[in-house]
Amino acid sequence: MLHIIAPTFDPVTVAGAGVSLIELTSRFLQQLPDTRIYLNPQTAAAFPAWKAAMVIVRVGSMTSPLRKSSAVLRLQLAGFPGFPRDGICWFPFGPIMPLSFRGRGVATIHDTLDLDLPQMLPRVERVYRKVIMPRTVRRAAVVTDSEFSRERLRQHYQVDATVIPLAVQALPAASGARVPLSPYVFFPANGYAHKNHRFLLDLWRTRAELKPFALVFTLGSGATTLEAEIRSARDAGAEIIVTGRVSREELAGLYENAICTAFPTLYEGFGLPLQEALSCDCPVLANEACRALRETVTPDYPHFLPLEPERWVTAITTMAKSPRENLRQYVKNRTWDDCARDYLRLFEAVAEPPPL
Repeated sequence: MLHIIAPTFDPVTVAGAGVSLIELTSRFLQQLPDTRIYLNPQTAAAFPAWKAAMVIVRVGSMTSPLRKSSAVLRLQLAGFPGFPRDGICWFPFGPIMPLSFRGRGVATIHDTLDLDLPQMLPRVERVYRKVIMPRTVRRAAVVTDSEFSRERLRQHYQVDATVIPLAVQALPAASGARVPLSPYVFFPANGYAHKNHRFLLDLWRTRAELKPFALVFTLGSGATTLEAEIRSARDAGAEIIVTGRVSREELAGLYENAICTAFPTLYEGFGLPLQEALSCDCPVLANEACRALRETVTPDYPHFLPLEPERWVTAITTMAKSPRENLRQYVKNRTWDDCARDYLRLFEAVAEPPPL
């Protein structure tokens, strides 16, 4: 029996990891009908198709980072009511394994951002991970999304993780409802520090060549940390558009109509937006120093750049005048069915009793 332990899952604030959970859970429920998924009441209401498999875990409000940290701490200290004692437990968000857990588990750890770039995370989250992560990697089989993350996990925790790359996220037919009237560059990401929105805001604030183009952010979680920089860019004459959360149809429309997607992120464990954009034939300018991004596309993808302002300005203005390329050719051919199959094999291996 498979138990999916995700009581802190909030689809509004968890981006790529949330997509992975949704896609894989849907497939696990088809192939293992007795699967149970542990969710908070707010998230459970968003997935009525999973109702028969749900176990509700009341964790309190998670509307802010502090409240979410408090909810996670309560889970750690008190454990989960009715916590499963049989089968395999999958922890899709890594360091959420409760201290009381003594079963067989698989933990997906997408990155080691807290150790590689600690200044990018709030102190409370760094301390929490410092306490919980060492125990998690000792008690559970570890999965990660890329060879880069596997290398970092080995470096920090001396654990040999299983790499299960994520799949290409298929988008529905595009909607133009949120597409700006101005030509624009698109960056779909939460407003976390490591996403490096400030690099783009500085370009739009200081470079006259980019003023004819709008800069479109989704932001969502973390948006308030960029208010001053966005205001400064707007005061300098830049058109900065913040959409907030968009539907999958609107996301497809924003990709399809953009000059390009800009991805100056400093750190990723994988990089689903890169695949999404290319699947919509939207070119992506990506930070060449972010090694995990290279694993999401074929080796000959041509638009990785160093974080040098002149290079990015030239690339954007050139793309604004160039016809669209056939960019789907750079997307790796991997499906969520492939990903689910790899996970199910690992679950089976973990469920087997150890040899005598």
